[in-house]
Amino acid sequence: MIDVMQNKVLGPLVREQIEAGHKASLEMGRQEGFRSLFRQLAEQRYGPLPAWAADCIAAGSAENIKEWSLALNDTNSLELLLRSKVEFERLWPSSAELGSTTND
Repeated sequence: MIDVMQNKVLGPLVREQIEAGHKASLEMGRQEGFRSLFRQLAEQRYGPLPAWAADCIAAGSAENIKEWSLALNDTNSLELLLRSKVEFERLWPSSAELGSTTND
């Protein structure tokens, strides 16, 4: 039987892939932990979460979760908290859009 890990060419490649997979798994677990903690804090502040809020939190990026967590104590409404980023992006043009405006 051949041990791929002992192969001079394949061994390092396999180890590299294992390490990358391990790091990705750890990061996914870390993000899910932050998401779970935020969900618990939001429930503590606002009560049971409606389905739309649970869906929003589940779909939120790591950056969303961070922003929402930092704003949690400053926002009186769950709807305002979770929709603040979406509304901001809808109301204010992106920097790319601002840069593309010319006055000829």
